[in-house]
Amino acid sequence: MAFRSLLFILVVVALAWIQPGSCQDDLADQFLPGPYETQTVVFDKDDILAIDHNIYVYGPLAAGNFPIIYFSSSLAGNVPATAYKVLLEHIASHGYVVVCPAKLNWPGTEYEAQWLIDLHNWVESNLLINLINMGFDAELKIDFATEFVMGHSAGNHVMCEYLKATCGNVQGFIMMSPVDGVDELGIIKKFCIEPPSQVSFNIPTLVIPAGLDSVPGIAPPKGLTAPCAPEELSNRRFYDGMIGPTWMVNATGYGHADLLEPGLVDLVDELKYCAFHEGGDPDEVYRRFLGGSVVSFAKGIMGECNLLQNLEDSANIPVDTRIEMKGMEDDCPVGSCEN
Repeated sequence: MAFRSLLFILVVVALAWIQPGSCQDDLADQFLPGPYETQTVVFDKDDILAIDHNIYVYGPLAAGNFPIIYFSSSLAGNVPATAYKVLLEHIASHGYVVVCPAKLNWPGTEYEAQWLIDLHNWVESNLLINLINMGFDAELKIDFATEFVMGHSAGNHVMCEYLKATCGNVQGFIMMSPVDGVDELGIIKKFCIEPPSQVSFNIPTLVIPAGLDSVPGIAPPKGLTAPCAPEELSNRRFYDGMIGPTWMVNATGYGHADLLEPGLVDLVDELKYCAFHEGGDPDEVYRRFLGGSVVSFAKGIMGECNLLQNLEDSANIPVDTRIEMKGMEDDCPVGSCEN
């Protein structure tokens, strides 16, 4: 009897030890490539007269009904989506269709919303059949009722203007190192947010600053370069300006361009255009952190509440972070948008 009691205690202790680890493994899965093989296609605006932007699409090569994420890159979409290939493939591999419009038109109408509304209408009417014709699974579906908007740098200005114009079916807003305005010095007075005023829309939001965003690539007196994300125009401006539940997860050791493809990161580092990460975890870990955070947020606000721990508990996060949250009236905020 004593032996059985001892065995029972050992089993209980083992289960108590294993169970949290299993939960951690489930959470960590979001920071690793997902279960789907992905494919990338490009729609050339010169071949499709109905659109005036090239459209890069990253999506899963599988049957299923997948949510859609609209992504605006740096310089209001003027940086090609291929500069973010690893990050966007990571997100797509977890079951998302990522749509990335691009057009070399800085600083034109890209900082306004109407062109994106027009492109969105084309996507809803035409994207699915075109993807299937270009080799995606015949049973692929796109869940247009579950949309997200995402940006990097000034691409977030575009998405902010879009949400001011229309919520549509957008469930959440994801900002990576967001920058308001058109230029680094704020000379061209086009802003989405005018502190201390807040935006006109209410939506769950994830802000992911890079800790070195506001540090110049060449520090004075060696150079006169402005930071890629000036303090007064970037991360906290957006965090403070949001109305709904908002997470800010600051990857303290990384720079504004460290999420780009390795060759591009090396070029930015050589040019000293933005401050960049040195030492510690490599940029590959940072890109996995970003991809996992996006997936955890998108799935978390659509019902998988446990994944929000990847935004709220630094123990679950693969890089050093500083976390802030606000507007959390519920333990598990639900995706929605009101304007």
